[in-house]
Amino acid sequence: MLLFIALANVAWYLYDRPGGIIGAHPEPGSVPDKVAQALMITFVDGRIFPLFAFLFGYGMVQFYTSRRRQGLSDKDVRTMLARRHWAMFGLGAAHAILLFVGDVLTSYAIAGLVVGAIFFRHRTGVLKWWLIIPGSLGALVAGLVVVIGILAGPGTMEPLDIAQSTAGEPSYVASMRTRTVIWAETAAVAGLFFTIPLLLLASWVAARVRLLEDAAQHRRRLVTIAVLTLPISWAAGAAQALQQIGVLTSIAPWTFTAWEMFVGPIAGPGYAALFALLATRYTDRRPAWVLAVSAVGQRSLSCYLWQSIIMAPVLSAWGLGLGGRLTTWSSLLFAAAVWLVSVVIADQLRRHGNRRGPFELLLRRLTYGGIPARAQPVTAPVLMPWEMPAGWMLPPAHAPGAPPPPSWTPPQGWAPPPPGWAAAHEATSVSAPPAAPATPVRPRDPAR
Repeated sequence: MLLFIALANVAWYLYDRPGGIIGAHPEPGSVPDKVAQALMITFVDGRIFPLFAFLFGYGMVQFYTSRRRQGLSDKDVRTMLARRHWAMFGLGAAHAILLFVGDVLTSYAIAGLVVGAIFFRHRTGVLKWWLIIPGSLGALVAGLVVVIGILAGPGTMEPLDIAQSTAGEPSYVASMRTRTVIWAETAAVAGLFFTIPLLLLASWVAARVRLLEDAAQHRRRLVTIAVLTLPISWAAGAAQALQQIGVLTSIAPWTFTAWEMFVGPIAGPGYAALFALLATRYTDRRPAWVLAVSAVGQRSLSCYLWQSIIMAPVLSAWGLGLGGRLTTWSSLLFAAAVWLVSVVIADQLRRHGNRRGPFELLLRRLTYGGIPARAQPVTAPVLMPWEMPAGWMLPPAHAPGAPPPPSWTPPQGWAPPPPGWAAAHEATSVSAPPAAPATPVRPRDPAR
């Protein structure tokens, strides 16, 4: 999947040519460039970063549930998640300022910190409503923009000059100042006000039922997700591709911009479902090439930053300046070669003791701090915050072993938590009443 990231990012390094009207692509010249740009806009651009946003949110649930079941308290795990996101923010800021203007780590980190603090512990039904209502309203507004653009007729739109002002800047210091300004203006907006928050909510819903890990069990659901999302997203991309290559010129250039913003990213969950289905073919025995590509995924942060470490100095004008000479199709070949080198490096790390990548080691150190990697494993059932049944409330916090405060009256429908709750949640903000009789309560289905 990092191959597609490399293919999508390389366009931001092509300068000294007129800009196109879609994304970072320059104005296409030859037929191979037109074909390459059409394929990229339809299947890759604006569709791969949502895939990684979806996987980022999915990993948040995996991280939380695994550490809770290893015996770490809710407070410790939430602290670790916050540290992890702040570390990602720092790495992303350095990445954007020093090398690549299109960094996504900071946007993911901001979304994880803010959206996670608000919604992460909510029940799945609440998340679904927050997915449906804003998503539907956004799609409705985007559809109205499409109608207005069609009625407005042809027009002009100033192309983006980001590649020229960053990669095309001969002075590294000047290019760094420009990247800093662009990063400061866009990171928080992308993380909070576009599609990343909705993708996080969708990923949490999926992760709570182990949609990707248990792909064989959820095969029908995964097929449904892929079939419903990918063709719609590809159709939106194809419309913009036709505009970029000069085929669709009878409408305003901005006609599909909003539509692409809300509909294009649904390919993120769609691609995740598709890749999960493909992975089920290699559950028993994995060929060498599958192991090598998987090694890149296991070191995705290092391999993602590796791409910029190579591309920026080779392609930018302040470096070797190759971006001023490559065309769209030849730059895609260069990006694929950079990715192949990362596959070789990651596979060697796998073969020699399955070592982590350097940035994974750094992120792990910053995430854990003084918190142990694992505590005493919990043998009693550990209910996650989103698994608490509706109406099941715990009394206010009180000292362990002490009776509940006299002022607290159990609400109607309240039932004591199941055995083991107090041991598993001793460091959370609430404690179970020790003297209450243990009445088993069926956990809420995470899928509901």
